[in-house]
Amino acid sequence: MKELDNVFRYDRKNNIVNLSSSIMNHFGLKPFHETSNYVDNILEKDKDNIILMIYDGLGIDVMNKTLDTDSFLFKNLNKKIHSIFPPTTACCTTSFMSGKYPAEHGYLGWDIYIKDINKIVTIFKNHEKDNENNVFDYNVAEKYLPYKKIVDLINEQTNYNAYELLPFGKNKYDNLDDMFIKLEKLCKIPGKKYIYCYCNEPDHTLHYNGFNNKTVSLIKNLDNKTKKFVKKLENYNLIITADHGHVECDQIILSNYSDFINLLERNTSTEGRACSFWVKKGKENDFTNMFDKLFGKDFILLSKKEIIEKKLFGYGKCHKNFESSIGDYMAIAIKNKYFEYYYYDDVIKTQHGGLTKEEIEIPLINVSD
Repeated sequence: MKELDNVFRYDRKNNIVNLSSSIMNHFGLKPFHETSNYVDNILEKDKDNIILMIYDGLGIDVMNKTLDTDSFLFKNLNKKIHSIFPPTTACCTTSFMSGKYPAEHGYLGWDIYIKDINKIVTIFKNHEKDNENNVFDYNVAEKYLPYKKIVDLINEQTNYNAYELLPFGKNKYDNLDDMFIKLEKLCKIPGKKYIYCYCNEPDHTLHYNGFNNKTVSLIKNLDNKTKKFVKKLENYNLIITADHGHVECDQIILSNYSDFINLLERNTSTEGRACSFWVKKGKENDFTNMFDKLFGKDFILLSKKEIIEKKLFGYGKCHKNFESSIGDYMAIAIKNKYFEYYYYDDVIKTQHGGLTKEEIEIPLINVSD
């Protein structure tokens, strides 16, 4: 097995949790983790509108492949920062919103094993993994993975106001134009405020189109609309970043390897590029030997003990579901492959969740008046 320390790691002092910690600190809350000195300095420009905008999937490498260096986003790129592990939307956006690492909040990936119900749940869609018809009649995440948002903490514990703008939920926006219209309205509300704004592009388009002309056109459109939006703002400090980047990938269908599947206790979980395995008792050596033979060139395989010792999912007090949800082993992608348990027709062209520079490096863009 390859050593994790020989591959790309995220910076403990220069990541999205540090960014969120700085925002908490700026609004008078006690952060759970170390702040980012760089973001602290940005926020010294004390404005009424403190806006954090997340463009899902817009990593540094994605920007390099789709935008010109004279684009608005590139011109205002301050520095590179890091995502966390795994670099994927479920855990990263929850870290943005909570100021905590995945080990603390428990949102480890797209599919999470919940020990209390002994099921792997596709957490944002609230159904059992690989079974969209088996939708739960209650919100699994709210029951087993509750957490407090920074927006709520600001509203409850300070004299400031905070808002969130998302493409889902009670006060959702309908499309990109609607997002900017509603964001502008929020900025016109009197008084100092924090606005968390999440856009699900270019992630969605990247997954299904890769780096083709459609994706390039969409990202250039994002750049242009952001530029036009900023011109309408007053008394603002806007930070734009991403949750992760993307890499072009080929899928590995695990169900095609019957001898390997027979060593497993249950379906896999977490992510295709950060894949958790539960192994039948007494079959551990068979599992590790077969894994290295079949997939060792593209993945690092770590035991549960190694994952915990290396604090791969971050720092702080671990969520009660954490250790049970990471599996007996985890395969971490270091090249251009990802796992699917079954074959699906809608093959994904780009993915994220592994430990590569392309997935971990994200932009810190700042604009203010």
